[in-house]
This record gives sequence, C-alpha cells and structure tokens, in this order.
Amino acid sequence: MQDHPFAHFLRILGKGRQGSRDLSREEAHDAVTLILQGQATDVQIGAFLMLLRVKDESADELAGMLQACRAFSTPLDLDCTIDWPSYAGKRKHLPWFLLAAKCLSQEGIKIFMHGSPVSEDRLATRDVLHNLGITHVTQAASARQQLQNHGLVYMDLCDFHPRLNELIALRPQLGVRTPMHSLVRLLNPSSAQHALVPIFHPAYRSRHLAALIAAGDTQVTIFKGEGGEAERNPDGLLKTEGLRLGTPYEETWPPMSSERQPSESMADLHHLKALWRGELEQPYGALACVGTMALVLRTLEPAKDMDSALQRAQQLWDDRDRNALQA
Repeated sequence: MQDHPFAHFLRILGKGRQGSRDLSREEAHDAVTLILQGQATDVQIGAFLMLLRVKDESADELAGMLQACRAFSTPLDLDCTIDWPSYAGKRKHLPWFLLAAKCLSQEGIKIFMHGSPVSEDRLATRDVLHNLGITHVTQAASARQQLQNHGLVYMDLCDFHPRLNELIALRPQLGVRTPMHSLVRLLNPSSAQHALVPIFHPAYRSRHLAALIAAGDTQVTIFKGEGGEAERNPDGLLKTEGLRLGTPYEETWPPMSSERQPSESMADLHHLKALWRGELEQPYGALACVGTMALVLRTLEPAKDMDSALQRAQQLWDDRDRNALQA
C-alpha cells in the first residue's frame, strides 16, 4: 500500500529521539499547504500539530508555515498603520489595550485588530467591542470604510482566513495551543505598515523574529504582552525585539510602577468605560493604556526615545475625547 503524501512530513517529525528532525522551511511550507488545501486527514493534522507542539516549532518551520498561510489567504487590501492581533483573551486584567487602541485612533493612527473566540476561562476581545464603540465587521469592504471613518476596526479570523480558523478551533479537542496560535499573531493580514506581535513566553521572541525576517517583514514589534495580548504590563520590565526598516533591534523598557497590582474581575467591564470617561481611578488601567500607547508610538517613530514616547502617550491619554464613550 502506498503512503499518503502527507505521511512524509509525519515521518520526519515522528521517528523518535534519534531519527526525527525539524522540517526545513520548504517542507513546513509544503505540509501546511496540503493542510490548507484539504489534502491531509483529520488524524494527520492532529498528529502534525502535536508533534510540532511537543518538540517546539523552529524558526524555519514557523517561516515556512507562515508563508503558506499568507499565500492561502485573500489579501484584505486595507490602508492601515498598525496590525494588532488579539487571540489570547484576558483573565487577570481587563482589556485595557482596547482603550489604548481607541486613543491612538483618535490621533489618526489606523488600526486593524483581528482575533477569534477564546477558552471559557478568558474574556474574548470580540465580546467587549460593542461597549467601547469599536466596530466588528465581517467583510474587507466594511473594514476599509471603518478605518477611513474611525481609524479602528475589528474582524474575526473566520471571516478572512476560514481554514486557519478551523485549525485554531481544534484547541478544545487537542487540549493545548498549537503552532497555529503563533502563526495568527505573525500573519499581518492587513499588510499594515507596522505589526505588533504579542506573545505568551519571552523565549519565543527571537524565534518569531527569525521567522519574520525569513518571511521578508520589515516593521515589527515583538513582546510578551499581559496575558498574551498586545498590552504593556506596567508592573515589570518589558523586553522587546523587532525590525525597524528591516534592521533587527532589542530594547528594555523599565517598570512604570513599583507595586504589583492585584487581578481584576472580568465582570467589571463597566470599569473600561468609566476609566475612559474619567469617572474611575484605576492606576493599573491608566498605566497599561499609556504604556501600550508608548510602545506603539515608539514603533511608529523610532527616532524618538522611550521617554519621549511615554510623554507623548501620556499627553494623548490626557487629551482623549472623553465624550466618545458616552451612553
């Protein structure tokens, strides 16, 4: 009996401690292309994802898979400044980064945010948008219009890359995240001028950077965000890596607060709107907003130092249109 074409890739990954090896970039590209084309069985897909998960995907594997996913997606053709993935969901702190994005959009920075449903123990970004006046669209034409008129829009992965969304949705069956959860953060489906890449684990920074360099990206900021989202945690050091005009860089932002703040209740969604309106004293939330904005401003204007970016972010936060979230 002749082997299935996809079995070749499983054999490379699954021969055991002595016989297995990483896939080359080309092999990873070809394997994921077969998956996206529907030419791998469910059993093969599950085995492939778990073999990669157990050994940790290499930079070349990530680069090959990323190129396959980008080639399989329909270009959104959006004129935006920042691509902002949001796939983790929040558990310990409210999604203050949404206020940061809204504040930046008032300054004319066009932000395309994208994500998907998350596990039950986390608060999904898509479930908070309406209360903050952020539009959730399902089509690229609507996204373009919202970006032009309001500078900020959200779209679900299922509406622009349904096959990749199906692979993300396997998590409840597999029990763990897979390399596809990294890929969606690297995707930049909007072809934005600059891409934020929030990660869960600091060890992934360099690996993601190498994959993006191989994929030809030039303007990227990679950092461990609070809860895996693109949000600055003001309580600790923040190490970032990325690309500025194709040149790799690293830098470390000092803590913004000397005390660690306790977790918040995810049921207190009204606190987001209250902080924006100036009706609530929430030091952690305000610092998270300013710190996140400073990180984005530093990404957009690398000639400015970190202190200048923080000062500018604080000014934008102080001058925000507080009436934009009136009931």
